[in-house]
Amino acid sequence: MSRFFLGLLGAIFAICISPVLVQPVNNHTAERSRAEVMSTRIAGAMHKFRKEFGYWPAGTQAEIVRILRGANDKSLVFLDVPDEKLNENGEITDPWGTPYRILTDAKTQRTRLHSAGPDGVFASPAVRSDDYISHWNAGTTDISGLPF
Repeated sequence: MSRFFLGLLGAIFAICISPVLVQPVNNHTAERSRAEVMSTRIAGAMHKFRKEFGYWPAGTQAEIVRILRGANDKSLVFLDVPDEKLNENGEITDPWGTPYRILTDAKTQRTRLHSAGPDGVFASPAVRSDDYISHWNAGTTDISGLPF
């Protein structure tokens, strides 16, 4: 009987100290935070543009960035991004150097931004990867004051 209680006590002790010994993986790095902030800024700018003009900015990512930076019919700046934050193609890249993917859905009026994450590989929507960053925005958040 004492072996049973000793074993039970050992099991309880192991359960109590296991959170101290096994640290959870922290996928929320500074780079990931910057990628999430930038995707929020881009999505917000897309929605501000749509609210002003009644349609989504269209084209390649570089063309959309130019439009959001003021190359539009009213010369309005929806996204303030310095030239040095753009790659040689005029695209905004995530902290790991991969251009964001920008998608819009006219039916749901939502914008989706994708960062490939540290491995630089865009995952299939059916396959979730720990480093894949995806952001839906319905355009309801005012994000104008967020830093890079």
